[in-house]
Amino acid sequence: MKSVSNAYKLSMRGLLRNRSYVRITFGNVDTTAATDGEWVSNGELPFSEFETVDYSYQYGSPYAVLELNRWALDGKALILPASGTVQDGFASSHMSDAEGAFSTPAVITRQFSTPHTFPGLTLTFDTRYQEWPLQITARFYLSNALVDTQVVPVTGVEAVVNTRAAQVDKVTITFDMALPYRRPRLEEVLYGLNKQFVNKDIISTQQKHDVDPLSRRLPTETMEFTIIDYEHNYDPDNPAGIYAYVDKNSPIEIQFGYELPDGSVEWIKSDKYVLNGKPTTKDNQTTFTGTGLIGSLTKTFYKSKLGSKSLFA
Repeated sequence: MKSVSNAYKLSMRGLLRNRSYVRITFGNVDTTAATDGEWVSNGELPFSEFETVDYSYQYGSPYAVLELNRWALDGKALILPASGTVQDGFASSHMSDAEGAFSTPAVITRQFSTPHTFPGLTLTFDTRYQEWPLQITARFYLSNALVDTQVVPVTGVEAVVNTRAAQVDKVTITFDMALPYRRPRLEEVLYGLNKQFVNKDIISTQQKHDVDPLSRRLPTETMEFTIIDYEHNYDPDNPAGIYAYVDKNSPIEIQFGYELPDGSVEWIKSDKYVLNGKPTTKDNQTTFTGTGLIGSLTKTFYKSKLGSKSLFA
């Protein structure tokens, strides 16, 4: 069951229903890149933790640091512990000057063991303070040769870096400009781009949930949705499309919304799936199928550790 507001419940009891909405977020990502290689930087603070930027980690309160107008004495910031595990994404040791420039720009680098294919990078910066660098430069390499450079002005907490490179085995991100007296911060890297489909894009969507009341087997969750694809973006015969970037196990989120009497839209908590494989296309329509997160597991799960951090207490 999913919780909704009282206004939602009251409206649903009426004889007439308001408009419903659906949005599907689909990741055109390389699902193997996050486990190949590791990020390194030219300087970072002691509480930086690169392992957390490669998956959707839920960060807690930020650590207090001496930066201009950043550390408010409101009890929300943490004091860095003398010992123990700390997890706070990437925080550079390089600070911008009064003009927002860097005498030594902060640079992070990831070297892959094998070439990877993704249409770009999606970077999430400092969501807790809602701050971001003003400009970054991403460079993509293959066999030590520079194959693409993208200079990206940043206007929000999330930035999308597109690339024309067919394959890459090394990526560098340079933080060029920031707010005055700020350290660059990075909370998450997605090796690909998120696409969002809404009512006008979607032809149909279907979800199936099969639960054994006696718990003799795991629940089965499957989904399927079809979109309009006049541009043939997901057609394997279109060399200018993005079919090649669609990877098995790419993440999918489906979320439904309902228009309340005051005109606002209330969105229900999303359902998460992973893609079963490449989509199929026919008659300007493309169909995707996916499986629930539990159903996508193929081996026996005993215990997991992320670096030195255990999922169990």
